[in-house]
Amino acid sequence: MDSERKSSFSEVPTAEDVETAEAVRGIQSRHIESARQPATRELVTDTNSPMLNTSREMLNDDAQQLIDDINAKRKQDTQMLGDFKKAMELQVQKTCGLLEQAMFNVYERQGKIIQDKLQEMYAILDHIAKLETELQEFKQALGMLYQDVQYSE
Repeated sequence: MDSERKSSFSEVPTAEDVETAEAVRGIQSRHIESARQPATRELVTDTNSPMLNTSREMLNDDAQQLIDDINAKRKQDTQMLGDFKKAMELQVQKTCGLLEQAMFNVYERQGKIIQDKLQEMYAILDHIAKLETELQEFKQALGMLYQDVQYSE
């Protein structure tokens, strides 16, 4: 009969387990006290006594009920944790979406500023290229003038 009623517990006791263990001890002490009453003292010493078997069955039933309650609460805790996890995942997705949108808004604003600066820079580089071309032409003209002056002398 005891092998039919065995249930598994996790190795680390929770506060709920401690409370349940205290409740089991309370039930056991009530059953022991009822078995120790003077009218039934003789029955308690007899191991084949129906009163003792009934008392054991009641203890087993109460203990099994406590175990079933603990398992039900653990299942409920697991479900609650799963729901919490799903809610957190949704919140993280929402927050990441908002962050992504904010980043794109910043990129868009900065992109316009960068585009303006790049256009200004390219305009300056074009102006520098024109000045370099003019300088090169001036150097060539000056070189030709210098050669003309040398040949004419």
